[in-house]
Amino acid sequence: MAFFSSSAFTSDPGGPRVASAGARLSDLSAGARGTVLRIVGAPAGSVDRLTALGVSSGAAVTVLQTYPAFVFTCDQTELAVEPAVARTIVIEVLP
Repeated sequence: MAFFSSSAFTSDPGGPRVASAGARLSDLSAGARGTVLRIVGAPAGSVDRLTALGVSSGAAVTVLQTYPAFVFTCDQTELAVEPAVARTIVIEVLP
């Protein structure tokens, strides 16, 4: 069961490395801030799980750590994800 049926979320594994507007969470450094644009290249179950945890279009993100796992806050929730999952989250980086 999907929580959102938005075009901001896709399961296209052949998607571009970096979306036309935004950067992959996996490409950001600790301290980077931004807003979630979409999730790309993730299996449907992963999209549902991330969405349930609050990782959805428009959510505020701050990267806390990039190794050994990507740790970030998404609104008021602190999450840790594997690098493969971090590559699926596209962020609009704030200056």
